[in-house]
Amino acid sequence: MPILPPLPRPQRRRIHKIIHATRDKGHARRLMAILLLHEGRTITDVHHLTGAARSTIGRWLRWYRDEGIDALEALPAGRAPVLPIAKIVTLLVLLMQFSPQDFG
Repeated sequence: MPILPPLPRPQRRRIHKIIHATRDKGHARRLMAILLLHEGRTITDVHHLTGAARSTIGRWLRWYRDEGIDALEALPAGRAPVLPIAKIVTLLVLLMQFSPQDFG
């Protein structure tokens, strides 16, 4: 029994277009893994074809099932800012009122 049912042709074409348009190799690899699973390949087959760990493919599959194709896009690098940008700007404006010597 396949892990994912076969994809309708329009969805399959959409994924192929995204793969060819993206510059992110990781995103393309995640989408290719999902296409292979839709073709009836096993996680082990996809592991051998993509070089990704089986646990990683399982995670990609879970993301895809939970949130769809968009969940396979890469997240922005780095952690989220601790302070909102508006507060940072306010602090900078306040600090600009002083000279460096005021701080020792």
